[in-house]
Amino acid sequence: MDPADQPRILADLQSKDPARESTALRTLMSILLEHAARELGARRQFVNAQADSVVQHAVAKELAEGAIAYRRFANDEQLYGRMCLAVTHRIKELLRSRKENPRHLEQLGAAEPGEARRFEPAAAQTGPSTVIARREHRVHLDQCNEASRERLLGATPASDRELVQLVVFEGRRSEAVANELGASADSVRMRMSRLRRRLRECLLGPILSELKEDDRALVEALFIERVDLELLSAPSADARGETAAVLAQRVSELVEVSLVESLGDEGVVYLMRLLGKPRRGS
Repeated sequence: MDPADQPRILADLQSKDPARESTALRTLMSILLEHAARELGARRQFVNAQADSVVQHAVAKELAEGAIAYRRFANDEQLYGRMCLAVTHRIKELLRSRKENPRHLEQLGAAEPGEARRFEPAAAQTGPSTVIARREHRVHLDQCNEASRERLLGATPASDRELVQLVVFEGRRSEAVANELGASADSVRMRMSRLRRRLRECLLGPILSELKEDDRALVEALFIERVDLELLSAPSADARGETAAVLAQRVSELVEVSLVESLGDEGVVYLMRLLGKPRRGS
């Protein structure tokens, strides 16, 4: 929502005109639905929920006290920011409940809800200890994801942080971002082009020192220098004798293990969104 719209929405909510109040509420709900959809999109592999149910829950909770709550709601000059935060908190509640949900634990290898599964040596990776390990791993990945977001924002000029939020964290296309920011799509692409290498280096910098020399050279070439795999596999390249298929398999292993464990699974998605076109041979 354009901050300039908030005074108009608040004025309509305070007008005591049912038609104006209804229009203002529909406008606010529409804005919150877009916010919820973006937040859920960023966590789509972890939270199974619909944007409308998330928004309805947040609004119903906000107005649970009736007329007193509505007056407070209609007079809040921070209404938009607070309601977006309420929607985000609801999504985080759903994320936490999914991690603790017995049905979810059962899917990860537990027995019936509320029951501990008997350890069966023949049933590899299905015992309670595996469930705990997976939960701990999920916590580790969430912490890595948060660290990746903080690292990226810390390396981004304040004027470009909203751009990074929309393009890198939410994965939105340049045209949609341009409409939201009131800029041209070409301007958005140009600003992101200036940021890409810096942000890739920011994510990968602490990891490179932990990789073996050959793997470090491969990651630097592909993810920072953006050299095409076919070019890397050419006889003149450092990785002499290795075909593009062999290099691609090694990259896949690095992404699935080393990079995910260091950046988080969402962090790797951010890295992929930061990749520009690779440099190809002439």
